[in-house]
Parts: sequence; C-alpha cells; structure tokens
Amino acid sequence: MAESEVLEKISEKKVALRESEEKVATYILTHWQEVLHLPITELAKRMGVSEETMVRMYKKMGFRGFQN
Repeated sequence: MAESEVLEKISEKKVALRESEEKVATYILTHWQEVLHLPITELAKRMGVSEETMVRMYKKMGFRGFQN
C-alpha cells in the first residue's frame, strides 16, 4: 500500500478511534516521515501511549502490523 493510501485511510477512520488511538493517528498524520524510520517503542514513548495502543490502532485500520 502506498504511503498516500495509508495516510488517507488513517485520516478517514480516525474519528472512530478511542482517544488514545486517535492520538496515535494524529501523530502519524503529522509526522509520517519520522514514523517510517523509528521503532515502535520509540514512537510510543514520543506519543505518550503504550505499544499496545499503537498495535490496536493499526489493527483497527486493517493493517497487519506496524511496518505494514
């Protein structure tokens, strides 16, 4: 899936997310280039959420995992 498709999908579906998951979605949309190069542990720390929250958000988006 192309980056633009991923960002569009996140943008469209973020309104249906929990507050913490929406925080992840907003961060990804704002810092997408940074997100591509950092491990999930570092991103979770920067976002102030757990890794589990990030994984849950990815699954709700229909992605298989973080590097999908």
